Amino acid sequence: MPADPAAIDIVIPTRDRGHLIAATIHSILSSSQSHFQLWIVDQSEDELTATSVAAIAGQDARVHYLHATPHGSNWARNVGASTGRGDYILFTDDDCLVSPDWVNSMVQELATNGTSAVFGQILPIPAGATEGRPVDQKTTQALPIALKDEPQREVYEGNRFNLGFGHGANMGLTRRTYQRIGGFDNLLAAGGALRSWPERDLGYRILLRGGRIFKLAPSYALAAIPFGAIVVGGIALVEMAHHMLVEAASDGSKMHLFKIAIDGASPVAWAVALALFFGGAFGLKLVWPRIDDAWGEAQATGEKA
Repeated sequence: MPADPAAIDIVIPTRDRGHLIAATIHSILSSSQSHFQLWIVDQSEDELTATSVAAIAGQDARVHYLHATPHGSNWARNVGASTGRGDYILFTDDDCLVSPDWVNSMVQELATNGTSAVFGQILPIPAGATEGRPVDQKTTQALPIALKDEPQREVYEGNRFNLGFGHGANMGLTRRTYQRIGGFDNLLAAGGALRSWPERDLGYRILLRGGRIFKLAPSYALAAIPFGAIVVGGIALVEMAHHMLVEAASDGSKMHLFKIAIDGASPVAWAVALALFFGGAFGLKLVWPRIDDAWGEAQATGEKA
């Protein structure tokens, strides 16, 4: 993981979102990775964003404010990316909150496996996280079409027409990739002449040049086996205890569990059930740090996403 503060650039394009931008910045500054430079590229027509950012930048030298002529979000991304010098460039939007592990997870992926770009999940802001935070009606209406919450982790390589990898609100590139493809197309994205599909254009050009794109998502499958063992063992213990205490007096000790005839009083049956239950619990404890890391992996939340 880079220790040089200049090795990671984070860029946020913004316009007329001075009421939201502070929360986005604070979520990034709360990251477990502290070595980065944050570039706020503002195309607002009012001074609210500049005032909000200035108050934070005065207390944290990692935060930088850039004002740009309104030409669209891709234009702003290019301004921020070209101003920074980091080996890795991350992007999110001005109506998003990122998880504490977001920076680390994105950069770790970009630094390995020959990755050109990485996209992460976009999830609705959790209940309670919006308290005291104004709601932007335009972005709220955009949520159904912008949401990217697929749980699968995928690799995109070779097929340049397979472009379902993610959204620009949670995106990262190596600087080498950014320079190789010539940056973002200024005609695309919000505010541009052609407006839509900026991520698809970017991904197409990366894949056309033989690049590799990762879409990150929580690895819930890690919990499936130990959790299943807990469930099976727990059901077996409850059923055997119930059978011994309630039914055994009249029915004897034989019972059927999961369509298998067993002796409900057998020490072997009890040993197997206990082993499943406590073995599953121990296994879940072992994999939980990886599950927790995966949940934080490239996760951002936003009204628009």
